[in-house]
Amino acid sequence: MGSIKLLNPDKAERQAAIKLDKDRLAMAKALGASAMIEVPVFGEPRFNDLPAGMSAHDMGQKLLISGLKALAPYIEETGITLILEPLNRYETRFLNRVEQAAEICDAVGSPGIKILADFFHMQIEERVIADALRKNAQYLGYIHLADSNRLQPGAGHTDFRAGFDALKSVGYDGWLTIESGMSGEPEECLREARKFISVMWDSASGF
Repeated sequence: MGSIKLLNPDKAERQAAIKLDKDRLAMAKALGASAMIEVPVFGEPRFNDLPAGMSAHDMGQKLLISGLKALAPYIEETGITLILEPLNRYETRFLNRVEQAAEICDAVGSPGIKILADFFHMQIEERVIADALRKNAQYLGYIHLADSNRLQPGAGHTDFRAGFDALKSVGYDGWLTIESGMSGEPEECLREARKFISVMWDSASGF
C-alpha cells in the first residue's frame, strides 16, 4: 500500500509521502511483488489558502498529478506498477470513478501507472460497470471482487457476468482478487466464491 498522503495539505508531508512511496516501491521489488496500490486520500481533501477560483478537488488533482510525475521515473526504474484505486463516495470525496483515475493516468503519462477497478465501489459509483471497464481498458491493472453487500462474490446482487464479459472483450489477463467480508465460515465462503467466480468467468462471452 502507498503512503495515502500524496494530498496532505502540508508540503513537507507530501514530500515525505513521495519518499515513503519510493521506499515501498523498492520493498515491493525486493519481495518480488508486481504492483503497489495507491489510495490518494480517505475522506475529503482539505487545503489551506486555496487560490481564488480553485476548488479543493482541483487542487487535489493538481497535487496528485505532480506527485505521480515525481514518482514516475522511479516506478519505471523498479518495474513495479503503481495502481490507483478509486473508492466510493462514502470513503472518499476524491477519485470515485474509473474514468477519473484514467484522467490522472492520461495527465501523468507513465506506462507504470494503472487503475485498480473494484466491483464493490463500482456498483455504487459507475452507471454501468461493464461500460466503465471497456472505456478505460488501457489502464486496467488489477481487479478487486466483492459483492454489492461487500461480502464474497455470489453473496449479493452484483452482475459479475456482465463485468467479466467486458474484461474478456478487452483482453484483460491480470488478477481477479477477492477483497471482501465473509458471510460465514471463511474457508467455506472462499471455496464457494472461487466456484462462483469460475462459473461466471467461464460463462462470460467476451462480447
